[in-house]
Amino acid sequence: MRQATAALTALSDVDNDEETRKILSTLSLRQLETRVAQALDDLQNAQNDLASYNSQLVSLQTQPERVQNAMYNASQQLQQIRSRLDGTDVGETALRPSQKVLMQAQQALLNAEIDQQRKSLEGNTVLQDTLQKAT
Repeated sequence: MRQATAALTALSDVDNDEETRKILSTLSLRQLETRVAQALDDLQNAQNDLASYNSQLVSLQTQPERVQNAMYNASQQLQQIRSRLDGTDVGETALRPSQKVLMQAQQALLNAEIDQQRKSLEGNTVLQDTLQKAT
């Protein structure tokens, strides 16, 4: 990001333009063509980098919403499992021991997923702070 900012600043440097003209006027056609090709390659690489940064930024900005949605869904599933384990649903048949074990395992998995999502949100916050300081 800093490289891109420095490169943009260099482009607006008028003194640098005059110096560049002097250097370019001494080059042969083949050397000029080589420099143009290199400049186009550099531009393509910069555009690819920009597209990548943009994609990462969009992903980073939408992550909290996706994480909150996943946490909500996991919480809903946990509530359903708790209700079933507690036997609070009217008309439900009693659970077999193997069903209880399976539901308890699902409960543990969902709790672990929620914890992981919380940590993901914390990491997102740190990353956003870091990116804001870099710009």
